[in-house]
Amino acid sequence: GMNKTHYRDFYLLRYEYPAEEDDVNQSAAENLIPVPSTSTGHRREHTYDASKAWDMLYHIVSVLKEEGNKRLKENLAHSPLLAAQYYDKALKYCAAGFMEYPQTTLDFVSSHQKLLAKSSGRILRWSALLKTFISIRLNLSMTLLKEPLNDFIDAREQAELSLEELKPFCKSKGVVLTGRKLKKIREGEPEQTFIDAKKFQAKAYFRLGCAQIQLGDYSEAVQSFQECLAATRELHPDEKPDNAVMRQILEATRLMRNQKKRRRKSSEGDKII
Repeated sequence: GMNKTHYRDFYLLRYEYPAEEDDVNQSAAENLIPVPSTSTGHRREHTYDASKAWDMLYHIVSVLKEEGNKRLKENLAHSPLLAAQYYDKALKYCAAGFMEYPQTTLDFVSSHQKLLAKSSGRILRWSALLKTFISIRLNLSMTLLKEPLNDFIDAREQAELSLEELKPFCKSKGVVLTGRKLKKIREGEPEQTFIDAKKFQAKAYFRLGCAQIQLGDYSEAVQSFQECLAATRELHPDEKPDNAVMRQILEATRLMRNQKKRRRKSSEGDKII
């Protein structure tokens, strides 16, 4: 859960520095929340601009992501380990905005949880923070595939979680799937949302396929790489398939055939004569 040590910045902003009424931005009225006293039984008359907390969250997450990227670019033996630590910490901060906590004293989070509850925990609003959140998951997935980590199961999980978070935005241009089971449609979404989401989707399927190859799930890997190509094709129907993806498909297909041959030989050896 959340605690004052890990989320000190939000507690300070939330309880120590409430916005004065004269400083309130009326254009962000939906972000204004009454600020409770830190003592029990009383409430202050000040108002609190939740957008400041979201801005701070986005800034912290972005800095952690960039630090992780820098570690990877150093290309040292321990670089993946350091990068993974930064990405993991960034995801913990993202959890403040995108995961459902059973209890919290942070109003900027609890108000958002009401929206999450209506959609079974899904995020249905495309934002810079959500884009950063997904990109961190995909970077972490890639990092976990590297030496010395070789954590293929968690790499697969991060890719799968990214795909799940992208699902509401990848249906078609101009719409977002909504509702608890994503059976409803919200129209009027900017076209750029679909473009961004499909690009992420292609990367997520590629990361998933790479993890599946390492885990020996070759047929699933082929399917994931084909989904990667399909996502890219929706955006660029006239472009040739990416060579890197095609090489992975060929490799996964080769390994799948070898696996089937070994299984056939093994089953033949087990027959009773």
